[in-house]
Amino acid sequence: MIKCLALIKRKEGISHEAFMNYYENNHAPLARKFMPTALHYERRFLQPDTLGWVEGEANEMYDCITELWFEDATAMNAALTHLAKPEVAAIIVEDEARFVDRRKIRFFVIERECRSE
Repeated sequence: MIKCLALIKRKEGISHEAFMNYYENNHAPLARKFMPTALHYERRFLQPDTLGWVEGEANEMYDCITELWFEDATAMNAALTHLAKPEVAAIIVEDEARFVDRRKIRFFVIERECRSE
């Protein structure tokens, strides 16, 4: 299994609640439609008022950790190739512009996980 992890920051002027609502009810169903090879698509919404947030730096923190799970690199690359098609990318970019600060998205690929119980 291979995972893609994205750190997402909401657009300036949008509340955390509005961000979560739009992501879950609009963007997630749209994005899922364009990634049929993803086995799992999960959003973990971070709470800005919890411990660990540095006072005065909240605007730089992230609002969501998004995980996409794929069977293997071939399935992940198929999804990313499809998302990069101009007609698909235009739809995704237009939708993200409604609620995401796209300049602050950070994207990682995870091929190996270590767990402690």
